[in-house]
Amino acid sequence: MDIRTVTVVVIAGVAIGSLVPVAQADSFDGLQNSTEHGYENGTMGVAFSLDQDVPANHSSSRQYDGDTGVYFADYDGSGNSESGPPLPPFNSIGNHTDVTYNTPPDTYHNWNRYEVSNFSVGDSDTSRYPSSAETVDDEWVQDAHSTKFWHAPSTTVRLSNEKTVQYIPESGTVYGVVDYRLKSPVDDRDGGDGVKVYRTIDSHKIESVCLIEGRTEQQIKSDPDPCSEDQYVLGKETSNMSHPSIEYTARGASTEERTYHLVADIHTEIEVVRWVEVEYEVCNRKIKPDGSIVTICTPKTKFEKEDTSIVEKDTITTDSWDIKVYDTSNFQVSRSTDENKTEIWAESKGQPWAGLNVSGTQFSTGWRFYTRRDTGWDTVTTTSTDDGSSSTRFETVPVKTYAYPSSRGTSRVSQSPTQKVFLEGTLDGKSRSSPTSTIDDNVSVDVAKNNSQAFQPHYNQTRGLQVKALGRGANQMEMAGIVHGEQKLVSETALTRTVEQKESELSVSVIEANGTHVALNITLQTLEGEPINLVSRNSRGRDGGAIHLPNGDSVLTGENGRVTVTFEGPASGTVRFKPASWRGQSVAYESSIARYSVAPFTSVEGVITLFLSLFAVTGPVLVTMYLLDDVAGIDTWPPHKR
Repeated sequence: MDIRTVTVVVIAGVAIGSLVPVAQADSFDGLQNSTEHGYENGTMGVAFSLDQDVPANHSSSRQYDGDTGVYFADYDGSGNSESGPPLPPFNSIGNHTDVTYNTPPDTYHNWNRYEVSNFSVGDSDTSRYPSSAETVDDEWVQDAHSTKFWHAPSTTVRLSNEKTVQYIPESGTVYGVVDYRLKSPVDDRDGGDGVKVYRTIDSHKIESVCLIEGRTEQQIKSDPDPCSEDQYVLGKETSNMSHPSIEYTARGASTEERTYHLVADIHTEIEVVRWVEVEYEVCNRKIKPDGSIVTICTPKTKFEKEDTSIVEKDTITTDSWDIKVYDTSNFQVSRSTDENKTEIWAESKGQPWAGLNVSGTQFSTGWRFYTRRDTGWDTVTTTSTDDGSSSTRFETVPVKTYAYPSSRGTSRVSQSPTQKVFLEGTLDGKSRSSPTSTIDDNVSVDVAKNNSQAFQPHYNQTRGLQVKALGRGANQMEMAGIVHGEQKLVSETALTRTVEQKESELSVSVIEANGTHVALNITLQTLEGEPINLVSRNSRGRDGGAIHLPNGDSVLTGENGRVTVTFEGPASGTVRFKPASWRGQSVAYESSIARYSVAPFTSVEGVITLFLSLFAVTGPVLVTMYLLDDVAGIDTWPPHKR
């Protein structure tokens, strides 16, 4: 969509002014146009990138920039909003396009916390679970589950068609829901063996909920008390067992993916009463007609309580997902500083990063972010021991953050009006397939991809940025990670090298010149007279800069800082030294220029050229004066006529 000129006042994802609800294509319209959880009316409209975008009531091009909070539209191509119908309210923006951000947004953190806390679990006869839940049926427990609601903060990165990674910080919080329902125990009636066993549920509870790493799901479920294994447990819930919010700290740094498990131990106790059949006789005394007394005994049986016991049972539920711990120690910086400016090479090795912020000026590495609902919670099922099951849609809607490589590429995305900060260069990293197939059909974002018909669409991930800031120090520069809150000041980042800055001095002398060619002797050195060897600086595939001639060619100086060159070009011109990148160099040189000109009497051609130039200037004047003197009779020149 084209970006035009009209601006609607919408700032930082929150609309200003009254908003009118707009019809929404998807059935969770009520969430998008609500003030639930303290969000402004319509703020949720831009949260659900997975909703179906519908045409507006008017034909206009539109795009919303989630970083500046500006919505662009043009109704007639003139850029004049007054020529068209009224701009739509903010809460309809999400209906027509999808909002993306330069950095991982934190707008919906509170939304998710409120959503999970408001989720209603069932009673002892009822279990409620989302479609993503892995339910467990046990001897006395049914539809038991422990399901992750949200890993906070986290970003799911669409790296390629083959690879999607969920990055998390070293410390965070896992929110979830645990629920189950009880199954009525079955009594063992008399099967002819003279024993009856009656079972009743004595007690039940969620014994423990924890976050585990380092064990397989099978190992966890075979352990009667997995949350007691401290060597694997990252954190435990201590109070609200049905709505756990487990704070954790990851163990050790690793570039490999890990599997986290949200584990619940549901503990039930069953009272078991055992009755056994015993034989006895019922005897009656009877008086016969003759007066004698006889005792008649009839054999009978009855059940007597033999013992009462409590049987304990633990039902283990799990929810598992793969993550990578985002590690800001992978940030690396090379720095070159003098009194007036700071230049840095900022890199992130082995993991994507969002960009660099320098006192309000932000540079993006090409990654952009959007939010969408977790579809695993679209449907919530309620099962009841007595009343069967039912389901609801969009009752609880968690919002997740996603990152993708944008076609906008590396760029400056915001500029401080008072700071002089410049993007000097970039460093490409690994080439990957464009993740177009991993983006949901209803998500409209500008995925980076080449236009080649011969190759699979791909993009180059930006690994490093070179930035120059005038009057700024390293403590005013910050690298931003792919996960919200993961950033690091350049002054605190691993310093791979400090590069000395030096002024350069370029001098040029003309050796020989004719009408078409010039031979120059070029010298490049520091102000202290130290030669600058450009051949060495450009070795091993590095770009160490070059000296650029007026005809567009470039040359390199040798060990003595000199080079002689003959080229087709003008008799005067400017030679420039452009140092290019200082990444991998020991010294950062400043650019410099030098001018040259050919003396007119150094060749026959020069003399002729000078004569013709003088005649071109003086000839018309002399002819005019002659005509005025001899034809018009006006005394002008020469004076000998006087």
